[in-house]
Amino acid sequence: MKKRHEARLLVAIACLAAISAPAAAQQQFGGLRVLVTDPTGSVIPGAEVEFGSRVLIRPVFGVSDDHGLVIRNSLPPGNYAVTVRFPGSRLQ
Repeated sequence: MKKRHEARLLVAIACLAAISAPAAAQQQFGGLRVLVTDPTGSVIPGAEVEFGSRVLIRPVFGVSDDHGLVIRNSLPPGNYAVTVRFPGSRLQ
């Protein structure tokens, strides 16, 4: 009877450890959305957007879609500098 009680206790402890392990391993990430427009408010597709931050090993890049939108997910929390480049324009 004592062995059965010990076995149940060990199973309960193992279940609690398995439940709490994923919570401890979670990391926080966020995302940025950038809408690239010209001075008149028209969207600019095909613009290169650079996201730079001290929290990154190197900058990450994106290209604006047909709606002028660039979405970068899975970025660590921090302050970001966003630079937009479009060939043939004065944007930068």
